[in-house]
Amino acid sequence: MHPKTQQILEVFEEINKIPRLSKHEEEISLWLQEWGRSRDFEVKADSLNNVLIKAPATSGYENSPILVLQGHMDMVCEKCKDSKHDFSRDPVKCICDGNWMRGDGTSIGADNGIALAVGMVLADAGQKGEIGHPPLELLLR
Repeated sequence: MHPKTQQILEVFEEINKIPRLSKHEEEISLWLQEWGRSRDFEVKADSLNNVLIKAPATSGYENSPILVLQGHMDMVCEKCKDSKHDFSRDPVKCICDGNWMRGDGTSIGADNGIALAVGMVLADAGQKGEIGHPPLELLLR
């Protein structure tokens, strides 16, 4: 597996530790805001918990158009009939099975947690000088 793919999956697993039912995105919103601020990115949030994280362009890309990556914070909350999982308080457990990742009797939250993880890894990689990118705006709703 490519190291960046592994990193995306690790960030995705961190996201899945935070309950994020539709209309209950407060905790994930705060977590994303803290993530952005801890990297000195510009962070804005509104009263509906939408988050905008602005990562500056890397060297050589300062005059490039802004690239906006959008994803949503909530997830599809489905589980097997015998699961005792409570999406309002329990983290989603990810199980790696070869090249596949799945939930433990639940949906995994890839819709749309994987978009959050990809944007975060891309912004982080640019800040660390691992890749070049134009100004990024992560629009997380």
